[in-house]
Amino acid sequence: MKLSELLAANVSLAGQVNHVETEVVNKLADLQAAIDKLTAALADVELTAEQAQSVADLQTAVQALDDIIPEEIPEPKPVVDPVVDPQVEG
Repeated sequence: MKLSELLAANVSLAGQVNHVETEVVNKLADLQAAIDKLTAALADVELTAEQAQSVADLQTAVQALDDIIPEEIPEPKPVVDPVVDPQVEG
């Protein structure tokens, strides 16, 4: 292959790459538009009772995990030595 043939091939391939890039970008834009439309359509869909219960159960489990460590750790109470009375009545 001659250098002039290589340059011509590169120009042709660059054009093809640009064409493919445009097709891919356009297809991605179409897919994003479809996702946006579907997301909007599903935004107000009512959950079934089973799905709502699953969400409630998950919220309860998450709260239980959150409650393991209190938000504020209380100050420790001072240790008081017990008073020992050495006298035993008897």
